[in-house]
Amino acid sequence: MHDSLDFQSALGQRLVALGQITLDHPVNIDAHPIKTYSRKAMKHAFITPEDHHGKAIRTFYTQDQASQQPLIALAAYSGTTVSQVTHRLAPLTRAILGRDFLLVADKEWYGGQLIQELHAQYGVSVLTPVKSSPKGSVTDSCAMTSVTERPSCR
Repeated sequence: MHDSLDFQSALGQRLVALGQITLDHPVNIDAHPIKTYSRKAMKHAFITPEDHHGKAIRTFYTQDQASQQPLIALAAYSGTTVSQVTHRLAPLTRAILGRDFLLVADKEWYGGQLIQELHAQYGVSVLTPVKSSPKGSVTDSCAMTSVTERPSCR
């Protein structure tokens, strides 16, 4: 596993050196579940209602927002928390970029303690969706053109 992280880090640093990653743009972070082959192959009748939506693996990754180029990805057990993985992804992403960065996350990452820890430990600022109306709708229409700018949200 360590070799794959070294490879991903070297590849990400190469993309930065070639100018394919824009250093002054935010970095997206996200996670996606992956069904295992055995679950796909099982007959529907053998899967219990509780297991029907269960996932065995989740991939977590960061990507350059401007170019949509991936920076680094980790595979984890579906029970792994966002906080656990983010504490691994943040320093790896920072090492690739060679600087502090703004992380754009969805509501899954919205946790005051996690946001404070990321900033204090790794120099990472986090932009998460916020409520845009009293009715509770959530917006993800924040636009930023550089890490030094304030977000412009509608």
